Amino acid sequence: MYWGKTEHNIPHAEYKRHYVQVLREALEDSYDYDIRRTEVYEALDWLEKNTPSTWGITLFRQGLEIKDWNQRAHYLREGFFQIQRFIAT
Repeated sequence: MYWGKTEHNIPHAEYKRHYVQVLREALEDSYDYDIRRTEVYEALDWLEKNTPSTWGITLFRQGLEIKDWNQRAHYLREGFFQIQRFIAT
């Protein structure tokens, strides 16, 4: 180790748990607030690179941009369900 270097030995599973939790909280907040925040996009970016299927991530991203509340809620819920499904594999 050299000066100024920090070691981050965070297990892959911890990142998954953290980013899924970020999306879960965003989904819950989506009924009352605009959830298009940096941490939501960071979570989607990381999960997109580290999951076997990106369909749920695509749905969640699309849901973020939909104006109609019912349609947005459907896309976000379905996207989150798909993300959880493939995280488990």
